[in-house]
Amino acid sequence: MSATSSNIVFAFSGQGSHYRKMGEELYRSHSAFRQSLESSDQLVYRNTGRSLIEELYEQGNEVFDDLLVTHPAIVAVEVAMIAVMQDAGIRPQGVMGVSLGEFAAGVAAGIWFAEEAILTSIEQAKTIIQNVAEGGISVVIGPKDDEILNVLNANELSHGSVNFEGCYIVSGGKKALDEFDHFMSLKAAVYQRLEVLYPFHSPLMQSGKICWPPLGLEVETSKPAVPYYSAMLRDRLEVSFTDDFLWDVTMVDFDVRDTVNKIEDEIATPCYLDLGPSGTTANFIKYILGARADGSSQLQSSFHSFLSPFHNGDQKLSEFLKETHTQHYFMERIDQ
Repeated sequence: MSATSSNIVFAFSGQGSHYRKMGEELYRSHSAFRQSLESSDQLVYRNTGRSLIEELYEQGNEVFDDLLVTHPAIVAVEVAMIAVMQDAGIRPQGVMGVSLGEFAAGVAAGIWFAEEAILTSIEQAKTIIQNVAEGGISVVIGPKDDEILNVLNANELSHGSVNFEGCYIVSGGKKALDEFDHFMSLKAAVYQRLEVLYPFHSPLMQSGKICWPPLGLEVETSKPAVPYYSAMLRDRLEVSFTDDFLWDVTMVDFDVRDTVNKIEDEIATPCYLDLGPSGTTANFIKYILGARADGSSQLQSSFHSFLSPFHNGDQKLSEFLKETHTQHYFMERIDQ
């Protein structure tokens, strides 16, 4: 497959995919990534007094759940990955956004500029902090049996967002989610509480929507220049971003499975490039494609991820670009 082939799909993840040190190898070694992140860092510092680079690369392993930092940090790292792909001459035929990942997907699709995506993520984080009660998100792997459904419904927890068949997220208020996690521990079920302090993808986010957008936030958006697949819509977005859309991607449930199936129906043998911080979307796609394959006719779609908490992102990127015979890629090591 050539890097200029017509089947590349950029994929972007949202809240819960973040961690300290995300993208550090590329920040130290790749000029396009570094320049993009430094530009985002300046925007964040001017609007919050906080430094993304300091929070990401100069802190220890403290809990990383301050939304004023994590919200723009996820977008900034994904935008920097877009810059890396542009530097390598790679352009997508389609993009897919999941949750907050829709912000960066919009940049890749030409809906808005990186600066607008970063500024909007900052203002959205401020709105959430000021108007939404704390809560959280847990990821569950396994079936929703009657016992689990009873606990979910009794605690008014949202559970409509799907990563792949048998993997879904549960979100809601902190006390209710704590009780659910305790129940799951007793049940010896497979779940993970994310480093997220707010009830994304639940109706509890509505208290922030009534205050959105804040006065002074004005951004211009255009129709997508390439096919844009929204996990919230489970379909293509054909119009420009609206204020409602930009809030709803944090509040409404999503379905990665249905969105990937839509892409598979419309793009021949897509090659998915997960440009999110953790590689989780590529992992979801792996399970989704396996579910679609029938044994007699395996799908030819492929997927790649570059960043993960286990690092070696620069090596994975270099190997991918060599495989695709990209001519514009270079790596420069900075003297420490």
